[in-house]
Amino acid sequence: MRLFKRSRTGYLSTVAGSEAIEMAERVLHEIDETGRRLAGHDLRLTGTVRLTTTEALFGFITPALAALRHSHPGLLVEVVVANAFSTLTRREADIALRPAATVPDCTPSCNSRIRDL
Repeated sequence: MRLFKRSRTGYLSTVAGSEAIEMAERVLHEIDETGRRLAGHDLRLTGTVRLTTTEALFGFITPALAALRHSHPGLLVEVVVANAFSTLTRREADIALRPAATVPDCTPSCNSRIRDL
């Protein structure tokens, strides 16, 4: 089966060649679409995050938690409201949100100033 025929100006597709090109374009489109959909799944946040905070701060973060739940429905945030400290290195919590007058000297990944109240 011939897909192309030669002419004085170059190659022209036959009927079968035109059909093959259309099918190949559809396949490429489906491959691209599959890649986009799978990449979107990989970027979705899922799982459980345990957050500990104080009663004083809980009221401030409630709207942010609601927005987080809306934008990332696959993410479950367990909130522990207590004044006792949780040890992050023992995985008692993943995130600890505490009020402080100064930020302790530590690596950037273990603390950061969110805002002044």
